[in-house]
Amino acid sequence: MHKGILKIRNSRLGNFVASNLHPIAIVIIIFFFCAKTFIAKDFGGDFIAYFLPHYQFVIDQIRENKEAPLWYPYSYFGIPEFFKSELAIFHPVTLFVIIFNVIFNQSSSLTITGNVIEFAWLGYLAFGAVGLFYAAHKTFKVSKIAALTAALAFALNPLMLPTMNTNVFLGVSVLPWLIYALNNFIEKYNFKTFMFVVFFNYLLFASGYPYFYVYFFIAQLGYVLFYGYKKAFAFIVAYGTAVLISAFFLLPGIYIYTQSVRDNSQSEDTFQLFTSNIPTRIINILNPMPFGSSYSAQDPSSTFTSNGVSWGTFLLPFLALGFIGLKKKKKEVWLALAFIIAFIYSFGGYMDSQKFFGSFLPIINKFRSHSISLVITMMTGAVFIALGLDKAMNKKEYKGVEIFFWGVFLILFLGLSFIPIVCPSCSSNYLPQLLSISRTAFLLFASLIIYRLTVKTGYKYFIFTGLFIALLEFNFYFSNLNGHFLDTTYANFYRENTLVPNFSEEKPKDLYRVYFDNNQFSYNTSYIKQYSYGGYETIPYKGWYTNQGKYGFNESLRISNVRYFVTTNPSWDLQNPSAVLLKDTGPQERANETFMSSMPGIPYLTSKATNIHYVYELNNYLPRIFVPDKLLRCNDQCAKKDQLPIQAGVKGLETEEYINPLNVDINIEVYKPNSVELKVKSNAPAFIVMTDTWDSGWSLSVNGKKESLQEVSNIYRGFWVGKGESQVKMTYSAPYFNYGVIVSVLGVVFNVLIYKFRYRIFK
Repeated sequence: MHKGILKIRNSRLGNFVASNLHPIAIVIIIFFFCAKTFIAKDFGGDFIAYFLPHYQFVIDQIRENKEAPLWYPYSYFGIPEFFKSELAIFHPVTLFVIIFNVIFNQSSSLTITGNVIEFAWLGYLAFGAVGLFYAAHKTFKVSKIAALTAALAFALNPLMLPTMNTNVFLGVSVLPWLIYALNNFIEKYNFKTFMFVVFFNYLLFASGYPYFYVYFFIAQLGYVLFYGYKKAFAFIVAYGTAVLISAFFLLPGIYIYTQSVRDNSQSEDTFQLFTSNIPTRIINILNPMPFGSSYSAQDPSSTFTSNGVSWGTFLLPFLALGFIGLKKKKKEVWLALAFIIAFIYSFGGYMDSQKFFGSFLPIINKFRSHSISLVITMMTGAVFIALGLDKAMNKKEYKGVEIFFWGVFLILFLGLSFIPIVCPSCSSNYLPQLLSISRTAFLLFASLIIYRLTVKTGYKYFIFTGLFIALLEFNFYFSNLNGHFLDTTYANFYRENTLVPNFSEEKPKDLYRVYFDNNQFSYNTSYIKQYSYGGYETIPYKGWYTNQGKYGFNESLRISNVRYFVTTNPSWDLQNPSAVLLKDTGPQERANETFMSSMPGIPYLTSKATNIHYVYELNNYLPRIFVPDKLLRCNDQCAKKDQLPIQAGVKGLETEEYINPLNVDINIEVYKPNSVELKVKSNAPAFIVMTDTWDSGWSLSVNGKKESLQEVSNIYRGFWVGKGESQVKMTYSAPYFNYGVIVSVLGVVFNVLIYKFRYRIFK
């Protein structure tokens, strides 16, 4: 009996493997090519500066305090970080990372957390590649080998892996599944396919990148409009259902954005260019790494970078074949339009394309991230590759395309042949560039030979050879991604360091903030549990800018409880008389510690830098919680009337002004992310100011009685205590979360109703 059961199970497993051989191969290839390169090194950039320590903070708080940290106290004056969309907390991949580390990473090792995230992301990258496989094979009806090649061109694209930001990465990987699910919904039109559209759009929202919400919605809507208004309406219902189900995290996230402000240090025109696709990056379409390095200090205009869209030189002719050979089918017309429109839009400020498209959809005028639309071009281009490969295997010739690429090859070949004659010194002065052009010429030649052999014979074995060459090209690209890795480890990046004064979690009564300038702690101090005046936020709270605008930068440090200032400026104390040089960190300490700082020619902070950091102490900094001398009543513009700590502008003050008592003793008993507890003794009613962000999510009780928290100076929290001893407790709950849960429940109920009446709805 046991042998019979085992035989059945083995048979099922064998059938599953046989029927899914190509998707399984995709997963294996991606892990083989990526894991050996990426897991072997630790990521730099935004991943280590922002995402990794934030996730570790969430993991530690859940394990230690048995609650999710809804409030993040370590940057600026505190921010409601948990529901911020860019962390993608409610995406299944992120939830897996958190749960796994809570259970198994008991030592709170950053290395373990980082590696788990990398493996999870590679798994999701493979998931996205499998989605492209099914989209190409099932939706656009190409052969499996063509779909497999296209899937790898999608997953191994230079636009994907260097962008190790959670929300962008998760959003891109779900895109092919959206199109695949949508096509199934159109063709089969039943409750099951309806739910697939809902599910994958939930993954889109959970990825947390608001621009993708709009870009991908337009792409999906454009697809279904080719099939009539009835199908378009049905899609909108499915999309709306996903919105309802996602409301429990979308509503708190929207609230966070309404309380935030962008960095206005760049002009609108400058920022429009900064977030747009540089036209000269078109050359990257020909080669993912033209000159063999991610960035170039000699190329400040970023003419040659690996951040543009590319499918590799070898596969480019097949993309052109797929594009030229399009038929007048609805889905192929959509494919061409999506490819072209997203590409044109990506130029943003360089062509004012956002204003042109904004005339049709005004919200686009507000967008400040245009180059990211290239992901749609990247995905549709991968499908074109599949179509081109399929046409070659079906012996379809396109003489014009072939002649064009042979012409490009001859130009490159002749140019390389005559350069030593025309410019003898070029071989030594421009060797990396010449080597890159030589690789391009070779890959183009190999591509055209494979195409010619395939067209002549129709044998798919030549395509397998071509796939091998394409993988070699991408492997070469991966080996030159050094600009995206640290030159140290995760553990060393946030290790104990003399840049951090009194490295330890201070007692609550000794709370203070530190300003870190030009080093690794400028971005995120959650892992070392130090309160930073600043941090890395795409859209920080308005109060931080308001504070500096009113007092100026140096005075704002004193007002905001900043005790230490860490900088590479040896004369900063001359600008701030209250500052005293405490110590400096010279090169002799680098043998035992990791110092990340800037260095000419390297785009990220690096431990190779030789900067000396100076630690200054501000002797007159204000306590985290203090009693101002006088209160002033104000309405909307409190910050214009007050002058902390002498007088505080308070909204809703009953009298024009109030003089605070002199003898007030404040003892901080608990200071956690979601709660603060104080014991206060006062000889008269007193108003207390706390230099933490005022947020409507915070509630207050004094001696067990609910009271109101007041907004001070349009920035901080303030509250009243009575005469005598008061026990003060503040707790935080995410605004609109409860409403979001109700809406999400309604979304589930709506789904149940659709299921109940499915035979009437899906006729």
